[in-house]
Parts: sequence; C-alpha cells; structure tokens
Amino acid sequence: MRGLERKIRKLESVLPPLLSDDVSWIFGVLWFAVAYYLGNPSPGEKPFAAFARALGYADQSELESVMEDRNRDLSDSLNRLFGPNGPKPLAKDRVRAKFGTVDRYRDLSDRLYKAEERVCARFGIHIPSLEYTDIKRYLETLHRMEAGLPQSYRDHLKMVLRRVNNLAWMRIYHSDDIGPYLRCFA
Repeated sequence: MRGLERKIRKLESVLPPLLSDDVSWIFGVLWFAVAYYLGNPSPGEKPFAAFARALGYADQSELESVMEDRNRDLSDSLNRLFGPNGPKPLAKDRVRAKFGTVDRYRDLSDRLYKAEERVCARFGIHIPSLEYTDIKRYLETLHRMEAGLPQSYRDHLKMVLRRVNNLAWMRIYHSDDIGPYLRCFA
C-alpha cells in the first residue's frame, strides 16, 4: 500500500499545475468576445451560433459537424492502424505516408486563433507582438470587452466558469482537439 501511495504522489508531482481562475476567465471572455463582436448575433440567438459564424462557418451545425468529423476520423485512423489484433510494427513515417496526418482539422484551431487575434485587434491589442510588459493593457482590454458584452453573454460566461472545472486547462492542454473546449460554451 505504501508503494502505491508513493507512486501516486510521484505521478501527481509531474502533472502540470492547474491554471488559475483568471486564465480561465481570459479564455472565456475571448470566446464570448469572438462570438459577439465578430459573429453579429441576432437578438435571442445563442452565442454558439454567432461563434460559429465568427469562425467562418455557415452555422452552428457546420461547426458541430467539423468537431464530430474530427473525432470520427481520429477513431477510424486508430482502428486502421491497430486493427483487431493490436498494433502492427510500422515505422512512423510509413504510417504517415499511408494514412496522412491524423489531425486534418487543425483548420478549426487556426480559425479560433485568428478570430481571437481579430477581436483583440479591434480593441487595439496586436497579439503576435504582445510583450510581457503589455499584460496590464491586455487585461484592461479584456475587461472592456467583457463590459461591452450584453448581459446575457456575461451571465453565460459566469455560468460556464462555474460549471467547467478549469476551462483554461481544457484549452491549453487539449489544444490538439479543441472540440471539448468549444462544447463547454454550447
């Protein structure tokens, strides 16, 4: 039993730390800012539909389809690789040559990053050249973004931050598949 406790402590010690609630707030505000300021929401429309439009999708169902296709393709690729009898001894390069890269939906992540950059640029923040010394100005800008959101969006943001345990963790440590992060807002 002591050996097991020691192993658990050792495993826990190598886990990256949970990010602060402030970092989760930053990602939440950015998500709602993209939806509101770039998605041109209609009165009474859900933020997720406006968010999908802000990323360049025709509607919410197209964005959801992209997220589902990514999961289905990943599952299919793994099944083709490993098959019913376990992994085949293929070199990594041969696997890529045969099946291509597993993450064909990197476009979704790229669209998200570009939308975040565009909304920040609207408020005078140029993300690619942001310096550590600009963090105060960046946070002030995020507060302005949040203040300009309609009350329904601010209420939804509070609900998401209460409901989701460490939103920032989902965004940063699962950046290869942002679908679960995006579903937090649906």
